[in-house]
Amino acid sequence: MSKLNSLGPPSFIGVQNSRLVGEAIARDVGAYNSAPPSLCLQQVGPNRQFTGNIQGPDWLIGWRWADGRNPYTFFYPMLPPNGPSCGNDGENWCIVTASSRHPGGVNVLFLDGAVRFISETIDAGDPTRTATAPPPGFPPLVNPSRPQDYTGPSLYGVWGALGSAYGKESVQVP
Repeated sequence: MSKLNSLGPPSFIGVQNSRLVGEAIARDVGAYNSAPPSLCLQQVGPNRQFTGNIQGPDWLIGWRWADGRNPYTFFYPMLPPNGPSCGNDGENWCIVTASSRHPGGVNVLFLDGAVRFISETIDAGDPTRTATAPPPGFPPLVNPSRPQDYTGPSLYGVWGALGSAYGKESVQVP
């Protein structure tokens, strides 16, 4: 018997508010590892054109979808939908946002099987925050040299909470 068959309803509570996959269109721009998401926002000028250093064509979102590395497959709920995506060292580090050509937001598939349109105006928290410096009232990092190990509530608002596996916060899809 598969493990899924042995799980009961309590095992699936909250799945309607947990993001599984969403849209991401190809784009890229430079930033650096451990950078706050606000650095991506600073490189967007008038008419949503990038003004910073542009990453070369060695990685493009979706080109190698089965690869499993960050720039090809994932997006992070650190900046709101249709925000800029940033990266600077080829295949190893990036902030990829959910993005689409739909005006005003993106479609997202949730763990309960529902697809919902998420507005680009969803609360995405403070983009200057990083897990290396959680705000007052948030749990401290056990190891500051490994911000990826942070397991407290999302630093990036409702949007971040919808993509958080270990925050244990209770949020509703807007």
